[in-house]
Formats: sequence, C-alpha cells, structure tokens
Amino acid sequence: MLVRIGMMSLVVALAPQALALTYGQAVSLARSLPPGSYSSTDHGKLCEIIGLAALQEDFPDARIYNGIAYSDATRTIGELDLVVEENGVATHVIEVKCMKDFRSAARKADDQLARFSRYAGRCDIDFSLVGGEVVDCDLFANPQIIYGKMSYRDALSSGFDYELDLTRSQILTLIDSMKN
Repeated sequence: MLVRIGMMSLVVALAPQALALTYGQAVSLARSLPPGSYSSTDHGKLCEIIGLAALQEDFPDARIYNGIAYSDATRTIGELDLVVEENGVATHVIEVKCMKDFRSAARKADDQLARFSRYAGRCDIDFSLVGGEVVDCDLFANPQIIYGKMSYRDALSSGFDYELDLTRSQILTLIDSMKN
C-alpha cells in the first residue's frame, strides 16, 4: 500500500494510493483519541496519527514513532513526525504536512527534513519522545534512511512522497463529526 516516488523511489505495494486507511477506520481512530488532540484549524496531529496507523499496516513488524524531538544543550532543534524503526535502526523519517497549499507544505517539509538530515547519526544531539522517553541516537545511524513527505490524497503531484487515502475535506468532516 505504500508508494514512494521521486529520486528515492521505492514501491512497496501495488495499490495506487500511498497509505490506505478507510474513512470508517479513521473515524474509529479519531474517536479513540483524547479530546483536544486535534481541531479544524490545526489538524496536523490527526493526520500524523492516521498516517501512523496506515504505516503500521504496511510495516507490521516495525516500531513506528510519532513525535521524536531532537535537541542540543540549549534548545529544541526540531521534531520528527513519523519514524519507522526496523531491526533497531530508522529506515524511514516522514514529515506530515496537512495544509491546504500542497506546494507550500511540501517546501516546509523539505526544509524540516533537510535540517534533520544534518543531525542524523550524531550522538551529541539528544533524541526523545514527546512524553520524555529518551531515544537512543544510534536509531538514526542508518546512512540509508529514506526521507519523505506525507499529506492528504492527491498530494503526490505536488511533490509529496506519501499520501493518505483521505482528502482534506474528509479530514475536516471527520473533525466536525467528532464535535457531536
């Protein structure tokens, strides 16, 4: 179900959609989240969680992280949206950008991925989950990490590598339905 395009092409399955998770599955997932996990104006976290669930289907034996912060002694440098770990190393780092303007979102994701690539494999940088759990720097020692960008359906034509099988409209409808 996962399709990669671009210079680092990799086809992992035959389906034309990048990440398949039905609308019903997304609704069930959203209902299981604590209140305040997402909003109609900032629904990026919901996209990350839906992306994580879809990746779990494509990588059933992998550990998939959401929200690994990386920092030096003085500041947080950035946060990784989705990281796929297989056999003790990160194989994929994916930035999720669910924004109306695909091209702007793709540029922002590219900037964030380029920034992280300068720190990958460095053990003078601290890595931790949002809850505070320390992540070993050796996770990012793999020189062949695949970097990618994820967004709504139809994002591939705007420079994204992965797309959810849900449109922006469906995500917003899902959020509105949760208010009831």
